[in-house]
Amino acid sequence: MDRCSSVSYADLEDPDAAWRTLIPSYETPVQYSSISCDHVVGAPALTIHLALAVGRSFLPSESRGPVDVHRTDVYEVSVWRISPMFDENGLIDGLHADRLSYFRPTKGLNSMKIQGEYIIFTRENPSSVYTVVRWVEADNRNDYPRRIVYHTGCTVGLLM
Repeated sequence: MDRCSSVSYADLEDPDAAWRTLIPSYETPVQYSSISCDHVVGAPALTIHLALAVGRSFLPSESRGPVDVHRTDVYEVSVWRISPMFDENGLIDGLHADRLSYFRPTKGLNSMKIQGEYIIFTRENPSSVYTVVRWVEADNRNDYPRRIVYHTGCTVGLLM
């Protein structure tokens, strides 16, 4: 993943393999990024869901103050299905990405984990607040359903 959060891959067993772009980059650089993967159960070939979270800061054009004053932070989460592409002999010839979901969390992110149809993430501050989102319902919605879990000293995870 680079500064604009594009995701690339290569065959690590082939020293001459070129890096290929799997998920294109954002138009502007990001200040925060996080990635999480989950194996898709029942898929005919190795297929994963990849959650990519990015955070970007923007300054209003009229701002003349320090960088951290009048800053707008935008956090975005996208979920992608990564699946193999096959050649005419049935061998894997590369990977393909399809975006399945996109939403903007209402608060900043610290960390994130995808499992099945759910994403759990911690807020930027305080980090003891967890948000659970069913990403299949959150696509392009501002009012997506979510559950807030407050950390009380135990480990919070997703159980399927």
